[in-house]
Amino acid sequence: MNTQHPTSRESSREGSALILVVVVLLIVTGYSSVSLRNSIAMQRQARRQVWMEQAQFLAQAGAEEAARIINTSSYLGADVTTSTLTLPDGQVADITITPANNQGKEFSIQSTATVEGITRTVNIGRIYRPTYLEYATFYEDFQNLWYIYGFFSDGKIWTGTKQNIYGYDLSNGERYGPIFQELNETKASKYGGYPEYAASLDPSLNKNTYTYADLEFWDENTQGYETGVDKPDLFTVDFADTSYIASTLDVDPALLDPTQVHPNSKPAGKALKFNGRTEVRFSVKSVSGQEVGVAEFRNKDKFGDWNWHPVYSESIDLIYVANKSDGDADHRAGTLVMGDTENDTPNILKGNMSIWTEDDVTLPTHVVYHNQNLEESTDKLGVISKDDIWIDRTKVGDLVLQGGYIASGAISENDTGVMGLVDYNNSVVRGKLHFLGSRVAQRVQAYGVFSGSSFVSGYQTEATFDWRFATAPPPFTPVIGSEIRYEGWH
Repeated sequence: MNTQHPTSRESSREGSALILVVVVLLIVTGYSSVSLRNSIAMQRQARRQVWMEQAQFLAQAGAEEAARIINTSSYLGADVTTSTLTLPDGQVADITITPANNQGKEFSIQSTATVEGITRTVNIGRIYRPTYLEYATFYEDFQNLWYIYGFFSDGKIWTGTKQNIYGYDLSNGERYGPIFQELNETKASKYGGYPEYAASLDPSLNKNTYTYADLEFWDENTQGYETGVDKPDLFTVDFADTSYIASTLDVDPALLDPTQVHPNSKPAGKALKFNGRTEVRFSVKSVSGQEVGVAEFRNKDKFGDWNWHPVYSESIDLIYVANKSDGDADHRAGTLVMGDTENDTPNILKGNMSIWTEDDVTLPTHVVYHNQNLEESTDKLGVISKDDIWIDRTKVGDLVLQGGYIASGAISENDTGVMGLVDYNNSVVRGKLHFLGSRVAQRVQAYGVFSGSSFVSGYQTEATFDWRFATAPPPFTPVIGSEIRYEGWH
């Protein structure tokens, strides 16, 4: 019987093949394990990326909800507001709204959302609503008045009706007309009069040192003059809301009395609400060796007499004068007179405030800031009338008015808020009227009369915009519609 045995060479080949198979299997298994681990890691990373994006989107949605709350709330006060936004799938964003002050106009927002343990936060450093005082001139009805030679504006202008331009040629061949340094808008379809005399001057150039060659006239460059630009009506200015705020922040005047309260301990951020005819005058006085701002008031309803009563003007953010329909006939309504008409004393304001009144405002004398260096001054004034603002000064000589003046005409849709000069067309040339700030009204009445190249009566106006108003107007300045603006979104 014959038995066959594999040779050693054949055994060696079979063993090598087996080893090779094992090695290949090990390599394939290793690659598969690595691939599987990589696939799992990539899936986890993809899911994490999705969660991160979901958390980011949810946090952004929370910030947008906070902006909606700000835009639809009448007054949020000075306290921090927190709320939670819940989406249909049950996910939430925690919202924090922090007011910059007690004025209800400027806030910061933080919105935080967490998805599957991943947290994202959206911050808005500043959210605010633009006000009418970002314009140097805002007139709904220009009433066929004219921008004439010598007029200069370094702030934005808007009118709801056609602007008429006037100018004339000088003997040396140069054109002499109004000069605008910022955007000039009108709701009308065109500018009237003689637009070729309107000139633009680069805002970087000083109006006191420019040369004629620096001017670009209308027919050379129309950039900066826009037509067909619409804006919300001044009728929408909300006096009821501001009246409520004034009642909320109202303080006893005795708590601000400079004869009773030391200047180092005077309150801040307060309001005073008056009923009926009110007079106010501003001055700067020495109290306990310190220079402080003082506002003195006459109001029969508040004080029981018609004497002057002092308070710290630097303590006040808001003054509100409400209509009064009963009592002494001489002290009804909500009229406001700004100045000491008996002594013709200029108003010198040290403070930052807005004054709202439900009736007319009369300006019989100068209104100026204590600190005239606007780069460092904190003195600011807003004057908002539900009806008209009248300059009533017959004394010959220049007049200076600083602040933002708004004649809203918000009494009714049929009313018109007018700003102008009483007896502008009498036979007296009173001088120059220097504005620093903003003039806002439904309708502007003339400040004077000119004929040809001669001035006949009233004031020749000179307007300079207070650039602080563009981003930091006086407290409680009315906003333009429902527009909101954002800064520092991250």
